[in-house]
Amino acid sequence: VKEKLKFLFMNYGQLIPLVVTTSDDTYKIIDGNIRFEVMKELNYPRALCNVLTLKSPDDIRLQIELNEVHHEINMLEFAKKITFLLQHFPAKELQKTMPYFEKEIEQYPDLLNFDWKQYEEESINQEEFLF
Repeated sequence: VKEKLKFLFMNYGQLIPLVVTTSDDTYKIIDGNIRFEVMKELNYPRALCNVLTLKSPDDIRLQIELNEVHHEINMLEFAKKITFLLQHFPAKELQKTMPYFEKEIEQYPDLLNFDWKQYEEESINQEEFLF
């Protein structure tokens, strides 16, 4: 894949912008990691980017659609994003573009109401285990 991209970049330049988010003056690539690696290898001084604010429902939805299948995610953060999206889109519509069934999407908000403290480790007195 990289060799093909190198060929395309050397002959045509950057055709497709990277998709990034910004926070605290740093950028995180959501879509285009391999293109970015190729650009660094070819010493590109800058890249065309579409910057998402992750404030609008459409931006958050796009981030999940582009990024969810590529990278591991924090499930509670993901549940917050799905819960936010469910305030703007029906689960049936989200299911069309995400790798989840409608029922799964509808259940993510339940993660935010779950009592996780019941599973916290109790402190163990190590002296009890000394022989």
